[in-house]
Amino acid sequence: MYELSLRNGVVHAWVHIHFLVVGCLFCWATVGLDPVPHRVPYGARLMLVLFMVPFHAFLGLALMSTTAPLAADWYASLAGPWHPDALDDQRVGAGVMWLVGDATGLILGAIVATQWLRAEARRSRHLDRALDAAEARAQARARTSDEVPV
Repeated sequence: MYELSLRNGVVHAWVHIHFLVVGCLFCWATVGLDPVPHRVPYGARLMLVLFMVPFHAFLGLALMSTTAPLAADWYASLAGPWHPDALDDQRVGAGVMWLVGDATGLILGAIVATQWLRAEARRSRHLDRALDAAEARAQARARTSDEVPV
């Protein structure tokens, strides 16, 4: 698929569109602020984001440890004095993918954790107000029952 995307401009564009759309949908589902009917709980979203992190590391390490470049024929056809060694270029690209993917995952995880903490703080304030109001009503009822002559 990778080599096909190198040789065919339409496939290349669709692969990039696919990655962009999937990434946007993932971010929207995990850190999106838009109200949706059935939002996944914060704990599940945080776990989903953190489970994503090792996949970038695994793929990056796999590409960095290869002994031959992917699509070697394609890159050999591009050889020129300005092109780096294909294997070195692949290893640098794999390192960048690993670093950026993990950094993005950790940043998204921090955002979800922050959203979770803020939501819990709002929920706690709401619960405190409700308990304070119930206590005030109970005290008011107690006062009125004490003031009513028998």
